[in-house]
Amino acid sequence: MPILNQIQVLPGLALPFFPMRPKTGPRISKANVLDVIREMSATHNFQRKRNGDRAIRAIVDRKVYTCNRHGSWLKHPTIDEKEYLVFPDLTCFDGEVFKKQFEPFETLAFGGQSFITQTSEDRQANAMNATVEWLGREWMYTPTEEWLMKADDNLPDWEGVVAKEKGCRYRIMGSASQECSEWFRVKWVGTLG
Repeated sequence: MPILNQIQVLPGLALPFFPMRPKTGPRISKANVLDVIREMSATHNFQRKRNGDRAIRAIVDRKVYTCNRHGSWLKHPTIDEKEYLVFPDLTCFDGEVFKKQFEPFETLAFGGQSFITQTSEDRQANAMNATVEWLGREWMYTPTEEWLMKADDNLPDWEGVVAKEKGCRYRIMGSASQECSEWFRVKWVGTLG
């Protein structure tokens, strides 16, 4: 059944929708996080996983629209909605809301060009460019080795990392509970003694 009041970004991309949801992966400690990432780096890219609320944001007809991962409109506006009017119409990001601010981690469309069929690497690179060059913010989603070594005890705003299969296209899910096979969450287990 189609969702009422959808906002069309591009053919095949209308908000609200259910974004790709990573499946639950292993819980790991600082002692082996680098080994796990190094072992999988040939087949997966990694992004930091913040302890925020998943959201999709689009700019259509010079208006900013934001939906949540449950396929409905975000009920509370973020403090940075007007900042996103810097982007061209028909732009759409996947990201998360943290402390009332939206942070994109993938680009789904930019100025009318679809990124859905492009690789996760391309979608992430475009989101990084949008964050740094267009919004003037720091890109926070690359898990550096220094950051990973502090993961257990010094990063309360972060839950872990999301592993994304290299080369995967973006898939809109059929429900909020459906998980995709191309992404999985790796969460920290807590401070080691």
